[in-house]
Amino acid sequence: MVEGQADGGIPVERRASLRLRLPALQRPLRDALILVGVGRALYYFFVRGIQPWTLWGLDSRAYRRVDPAHPYLSSAPGAVSTYLYSPALAQVLALRFAAAVAIVLAGARTGRAWAVAVAVWLALPVSWVNSWVVLLGCIRLARLPSVLDARRTAKAPPCV
Repeated sequence: MVEGQADGGIPVERRASLRLRLPALQRPLRDALILVGVGRALYYFFVRGIQPWTLWGLDSRAYRRVDPAHPYLSSAPGAVSTYLYSPALAQVLALRFAAAVAIVLAGARTGRAWAVAVAVWLALPVSWVNSWVVLLGCIRLARLPSVLDARRTAKAPPCV
């Protein structure tokens, strides 16, 4: 290491001056990047006509509409909500949805509110990283008193 230089090869005096100027540059840089992002969004929304708020659940329709026995029967490349995935995925998704319905029914019958969160997670077409957050609802819902317990402990009203 050369005397008077920091580890990165930048002289110590220059690093000190950069350290002093960096907080002064952070806010203008942040504001400039915000303006670039807003400008780019406006360009895509209004100039190019890309409006994602009109396409709610576009990809999930392909997952829900597919026939597991014949997944490519109604598929056309380039069409909206077309199924272009493996036939095995169609069968797995059908099983997951059926299992989710069974979990909701069993949870409703036994008064387990946390089963709804498990069923919602299971019914999601794709398990992304943030979809696991749905399972956090199980912690809160498991602590709630059951509706069936409240019915069992409730006293019958007096007959008049």
